[in-house]
Amino acid sequence: MALAVYTDIVSAVSDYLARSGDSALSNRIPDFIVLAEQRIYYGGEPPYATEPLRVKAMEQRATASIDTASASPDYLALPSDYLEMRNLQLNTNPMTTLTYVTPQELDWLSPGPTTAKPSRYSILGNTIQFSPSPDSNYTVEMEYYKTLGALTAPAPSNDLLTTWPGLYLNGTLFEAALYKRDDANMARYFAAFASGLNGAQRTEKRGRFGGSALTMRPERYA
Repeated sequence: MALAVYTDIVSAVSDYLARSGDSALSNRIPDFIVLAEQRIYYGGEPPYATEPLRVKAMEQRATASIDTASASPDYLALPSDYLEMRNLQLNTNPMTTLTYVTPQELDWLSPGPTTAKPSRYSILGNTIQFSPSPDSNYTVEMEYYKTLGALTAPAPSNDLLTTWPGLYLNGTLFEAALYKRDDANMARYFAAFASGLNGAQRTEKRGRFGGSALTMRPERYA
């Protein structure tokens, strides 16, 4: 069976569960898909620990404007598909890279009512907070990891399903086994899911670095 669209995953999970007449379980499959996506994007905790998926297809670049005339110039909304920051900078000349600090550190380090070019930031809920408070308008550029879109009946495909359909299948089956407290299949499907996740990460690293180990070259001096 091809695993190209949402209904393929739903049908495959129903087949694997061999519970085609169990409407109570089959009606939960959309929930299992959502839980599998959360595990893919955010990782899992022991005893089913996994690292979150981070691949090139999830890399995104965006710009926004700090406007000192706005009601809250210290804050910018994060993109709706935001997962994790890779780099945040002000497009000044020269460029200004902003340093991440925790919200508590941002409060400690903030210089009160003084305004200046921001040098630090933190993430508070769905917003970026800058410090010091900006003294002028700036263009902010961010590189971040994004979600690849939820898989649903109205949105039947995405880059994640196209590239790694096994992650969806095994992740969904694991969530179903977890729901059923089916220990044997929990272990089986988690092993397949974790193996696929690790394989996707390794493939991405080979594609990024050409399969070669990074080497340090001595710096030449005049």
